[in-house]
This record gives sequence, structure tokens and C-alpha cells, in this order.
Amino acid sequence: MKSVLDFIKLYWGYFTTVLAIGTFVWTLGVKAERKTYENINIKDDVKELKVGQFDQKHQLDSVLTIVKSVKTDQEALRLNQNAMRRSYVQYLSKDKSLSKEDFINYMNGLEFQLMPIEKSFEKKDDKQEYNIKINKINPEENER
Repeated sequence: MKSVLDFIKLYWGYFTTVLAIGTFVWTLGVKAERKTYENINIKDDVKELKVGQFDQKHQLDSVLTIVKSVKTDQEALRLNQNAMRRSYVQYLSKDKSLSKEDFINYMNGLEFQLMPIEKSFEKKDDKQEYNIKINKINPEENER
């Protein structure tokens, strides 16, 4: 009976050693597989971030183009208004019969308005252009 117990004890040790080695290898395999899936997920996330940044860059470029267009239009409008102001001042300064109050009343009687230019069908660009229209204000409307 003792030899049977020694035999079981000896082979039980071998069996647990093989079981421990198998468990260790299986654990390493599971960890390696988990790390592979994590790497794939990280690569997918990086790809999504790159696509998102690409889309945001295009949207930002569109906004910057619009802002540059508005700045250019504002600069042209400013130059036109300054030229018109100089023209009025030059014209009215040549008229010696006008007093300062007459000049102020004359200028207060004018209204400046932006009018869009009608586009022809041949022009395909989306840029809207404007002209400055000057209206004389009725004195009754000015007092209201």
C-alpha cells in the first residue's frame, strides 16, 4: 500500500507540474491576445481621430476663407466710403456760400445704403458684390 501511495504522490507532483505549466502558457496566450486586441483598438481610435482632424481642418479652412472674404469686402467698402467722403468734402469746400451748419444739415440729409449688384447668369462665383446707394432723407422722416 505504501508503494501505491508513493507512486500516486510521485505522479501527482508530475501532474500538478504539467498543469501549472499549461496554466502558465494559457495565461500568457490570453494576455498576448488581449494586448493584440488593445493594439487594434488603439489603431482604430487613432484612425478615427485623424479622420476627425481632417474634417475639422477642412471646416476651419472654409471658415478662414469666409473671414478673409469678409475682410476683403470690408476693406473695399471702407476705401469706397472714404473716397466718397473726400469727394463730398471737396465739393462742399469749394462752395464758399455754405456754412458749417449748412454742411452738417446737408450731410445729415443723406443716407448711405448697401445695394447688392445683380449678377448675370454667366458669372458663376458665389461672391456677393455691393454698391453704395445714397438716398436723400425727407426732413419729415428725419424729425421722427
